[in-house]
Amino acid sequence: MRVDIYAQTNIKGIRKSSGAFLWLIETQSAKGPATLNGKKSVLNVTGRIAELMALTCALERLTKPCEIMLHVNNPNLAKTLDQGWFSAWVESGFIDCKGEEIKDADKWRHFHELLKIHTLIGITSERHTYSSWMAMELGMEDEPKKNTYCDKIMQAVEIIESIDLSEAAGVKDAKNAINTLCAVFYEKFKPANSGFVKIESSGSGIKQYTSGVLTVTNSENKRDSETEEAETIL
Repeated sequence: MRVDIYAQTNIKGIRKSSGAFLWLIETQSAKGPATLNGKKSVLNVTGRIAELMALTCALERLTKPCEIMLHVNNPNLAKTLDQGWFSAWVESGFIDCKGEEIKDADKWRHFHELLKIHTLIGITSERHTYSSWMAMELGMEDEPKKNTYCDKIMQAVEIIESIDLSEAAGVKDAKNAINTLCAVFYEKFKPANSGFVKIESSGSGIKQYTSGVLTVTNSENKRDSETEEAETIL
């Protein structure tokens, strides 16, 4: 039996937050498409984990092996499942390269136990038939309608936020390269009538963004930081 599973959450970005997720199972019957769906509130999870939990809830409803196509809204989750990261975790027993258990290992392990009896035929994060309905059910505007300059620069900030600066400790050229990358993102996506963007990194992620100049602070040594005027970065 072919089954399509759809998952979406209203939690955005890579930081933990609270919100809800929605899952939907679709299969074909003699009378046409048959669906089943559910919604649940969650606390203190990332968007990727919220949608992983949605997929898990859907898998729990399947009573026999199926051919499954997964449709997720979170591109990070799609990459994790589709580009070998998840398979590598399964092979390692959900242990990372440092010999430590990965974050949320219990959730990934439970998902794997449910998925392994099925045949996974694909993963996608593209829009689908239920995208607008799921967004509405989760109290979100339909994503394409929010395609503004501000949304784009926020997406760019999320990408930059994922960069781990700890490996660039004390390396001036690496920090300059990241500063340049930030500036390029701004020039491409800058909102009209706005100043530059100030991005400060603290710990493993970006701390804040305001108008002014752009700052990248090394996560290992906060004294070793650079602040440059926008005109001198490029």
